[in-house]
Amino acid sequence: MTETKNKPAKKIKKKPLLRLIIAMFVGLFVLELMIELSAGRNLVGGRDGVFISESKFALSSAEVVNTPMRADVRVIQPTDIRELPTLFANRVGKLEFGTEMQAVGMTTVNEEVWYQVQRFGGKIGYVPGNTVIKK
Repeated sequence: MTETKNKPAKKIKKKPLLRLIIAMFVGLFVLELMIELSAGRNLVGGRDGVFISESKFALSSAEVVNTPMRADVRVIQPTDIRELPTLFANRVGKLEFGTEMQAVGMTTVNEEVWYQVQRFGGKIGYVPGNTVIKK
């Protein structure tokens, strides 16, 4: 009688380093996505998934007039603070109804009025003139 040895099944080696690397890449992607969204980038849905695109608007062809001013204003309609004086610019903040603040300038783009407001960190943002009133 011949004796056959039962060979143990081949163990599949777990690769914890590979799993760690994959988890790090996924984590970095999610972190980058959160940073992009918080920076005011726009989400654009597509057949292949979600893409992030930076909204850019050239004001070079528009007639732009900047006027320095100091005026207290109150928000009469909830609005976004924009990076540039156009609705196509990145959103950099939000103002709720009744918020009071000081406008530091007025910008007219093709006869459309935008107020310049100072955001946290000293950066200037723009709100449409029809969303605030002077006090």
